[in-house]
Amino acid sequence: MTRDYSRRTVLATLGALTASGVAGTSLADSHSTAESDTVTTEDWSQSRAEPGRTGAVAPESAPDDEYAALSWLDGTWHKTSANEVLVDDGAVFQTFYTNDSTFRGGVVAYEVDTGEERWKYIAPEYGASEPGIGRVTDTPAVAEGTLFVTSEAGYTDSDVKYGGLHALDLDTGEINWQKTPADYASPDEEWLGTPLIADGSLYVQHLTNASADPDQQESVVAELDPESGEVVWRSDASYRSYPYIGDDETLYGMATYTDAANELVAWNSNDGSRRWTAVLEDGVNFVDSAHKNGRIYRSSGNRFRTDEINRVVAHSDEDGSIEWETRLTPDGEESARFISAPAVADGTVYVTTALDVDSVAEEGVLSTVYALDVDTGDVLWTHDTSTELHGDPSVAGDTVYLGGSAIPKSVGEFERERRHPTIHALSTEDGSPQWSYLVRHEQGAPSRKASTPALAGGRIFAGYLEEESTEQAGVFALEGSPTAPDSRDLPRSSDAPVARIVTDPEDADSTDLDSGTTVGLDGTASTGEVATYEWQFGEGASFGERGSTTEITLDFCGTLDVTLRVTGPDGNRSTDTVSLSTD
Repeated sequence: MTRDYSRRTVLATLGALTASGVAGTSLADSHSTAESDTVTTEDWSQSRAEPGRTGAVAPESAPDDEYAALSWLDGTWHKTSANEVLVDDGAVFQTFYTNDSTFRGGVVAYEVDTGEERWKYIAPEYGASEPGIGRVTDTPAVAEGTLFVTSEAGYTDSDVKYGGLHALDLDTGEINWQKTPADYASPDEEWLGTPLIADGSLYVQHLTNASADPDQQESVVAELDPESGEVVWRSDASYRSYPYIGDDETLYGMATYTDAANELVAWNSNDGSRRWTAVLEDGVNFVDSAHKNGRIYRSSGNRFRTDEINRVVAHSDEDGSIEWETRLTPDGEESARFISAPAVADGTVYVTTALDVDSVAEEGVLSTVYALDVDTGDVLWTHDTSTELHGDPSVAGDTVYLGGSAIPKSVGEFERERRHPTIHALSTEDGSPQWSYLVRHEQGAPSRKASTPALAGGRIFAGYLEEESTEQAGVFALEGSPTAPDSRDLPRSSDAPVARIVTDPEDADSTDLDSGTTVGLDGTASTGEVATYEWQFGEGASFGERGSTTEITLDFCGTLDVTLRVTGPDGNRSTDTVSLSTD
């Protein structure tokens, strides 16, 4: 569902703010773009595609057909903690780890056209003399034929030689160089975060006294020679220093402190000196941000505190001053737990919010996509979806791409409901859907989710992750197609019917009833447009049409599951179940 906003609605519901009041009147009908917004990046070689972290690539990087189809799917069947894949040099790269305790890790490279494995690197086994990659928690980066990865060990032990900063040959997966602790039993140095490649240089967060008490630890921003790993310079220290964006001889990121307010920081990329700092509001512990045309756009929220608002803020890159701020949490409401990093392209900032879904069968609106004007923060449009979105939006040409997990539009009678990796393509103009594709997995597999879409070579690549404890990971690729997907490969829409059963007595499904009790079952609380109501009395029994209401007399001792299945005019289905028990 897509909504366009008038200016009055925006101000009333979202509270668009600026540093000196509400600025501008830019709406969908007056929204304009600049020639300087032309995007030339074609590969997805680091987090959010390029050093500005805009998540935008050239139009030819994405498919140009009317629909999409599955090109290939493969997996390591190991766990991953960094699910944004990279695409460069004709290969797709995904990190993984094989051991929950030691965090023994690795990287796999797939051929972009076929999904065949080009190479796989796995760190030496526990107790080996050579060090290697541990668990990778942040997206790597590619430059000049080298893959740069930061990783961590599961625990400190002289035999656990994992963790550090690693440079792998892009063609073979062999280690070119790595910076690892001198003493694994008490490591004093750690390399953290997402490596940043800007103007041919490598920038990484370096924790210089990891063995100190947590409140005494210090980290710096370090520039390294990509060829040798030699440190060129280090910045001054803070508790944590995150270099996230590189543009125009400046690095932008965040410095956090244990005894002072956290700051947005601009470092000189030539020597690490600070150009300026700007204090951030309370509660901001990490900044997802992007840089474009003189502004830094950041999103912030707190998944552990739904009473803290989700917001998008635009800062001047001259001094860090706030130019505008837009609240995405309406007054008096709780925030969605997840807010994405921003994508920026053609005069628009895109962010998504998503609920934290506890049940696989949770339906209704689970996520929202927002398009904001880059100059004012005014909301141009929003789009609601029943897909639980994960990762961050990506943009190519006139399309914004989103990854997540969704229930299929068509579910077989004997198929259990579960979520599948899903990609959506929306129009950047008004948020209207262009196409969606749901990647089905084998029967019996757990729910899986897709992360940030990586756009390159006319395909869409995304990592997927199982949502259960096994957390097995893999990669899939979508290509353009002139043919619409089958309903089995489409996600359920947010306006699809949602089944709900109301019982009489109202507590019938939460208490033991007397044998012989008659329970009324009312399905009219179901939402959306419902074409048929079908009831099933007992697991494995057949569904039968009995109308929107029915009743059953409990002439037994034990428990009976009653399921309502509703079907919409377009075939979307939903179920709800109550358990009725007698003494």
